[in-house]
Formats: sequence, structure tokens, C-alpha cells
Amino acid sequence: MKTAKTIRIVDPNTEWMKQAQCKGQTHLFYEDGQETKLAREKREAAARALCAVCPVSAECKEYGRRNSEYGIWGSENETERFLAGHLSDVLIRRRVRKIEENRRRRAREKELLKQL
Repeated sequence: MKTAKTIRIVDPNTEWMKQAQCKGQTHLFYEDGQETKLAREKREAAARALCAVCPVSAECKEYGRRNSEYGIWGSENETERFLAGHLSDVLIRRRVRKIEENRRRRAREKELLKQL
């Protein structure tokens, strides 16, 4: 049985990223899979505040759309990109898998810390 493959287009033009306001603050732009709706809204609001003053927000949004990125890119999350016609259902399912992977990783880390 053959499975469908998602083609990932990696944009080689990333020079604009050097000017991004979000450098070092990725925790604001990516969901950890364990946050409440209110926590997600607060995290995304903080991320969007950075995007609002970022000189490369337009380039970032376009990059997120072209490359079907996970997380907030140019003030836009996956759901917003999907609703704007830039993500497929396959990519939304990938996001769910990524959240689940993060949740399992954090659970393993907690167990390891308990053992110390």
C-alpha cells in the first residue's frame, strides 16, 4: 500500500530572517501541546505583538504560507493559513502529530527528572 507524501518546499531566500524580531523567542510561536485555550491565546497575542513591530513580518508571513510552516509566521497561525487557502488537511494532521510528539517528549523528560 502506497502512502501519500507531503512535498515540502524549502525557500532558499531566508536572508530576511536576520532582521526578525522573534529571534530567541520561539516559545511564543510554537504550541507545546499542553496549553489551555487561554494560555494559547496569551502566547499567540505575545507573538503577534512582536510580529506587529517586526520589519520583516510580510516576508515571514509569505514564507510561512509558501512552505506550509508550523507555528506562527508573520502573525498568522496554521489555522489562519489553512482558512486563507495555504495549508492542506494533511498539514493540519501533521501539526496534530507534532503536538502529540511534544507532549510525549515532555512526559518522558518529567519522568527522567523524577528519577534524578
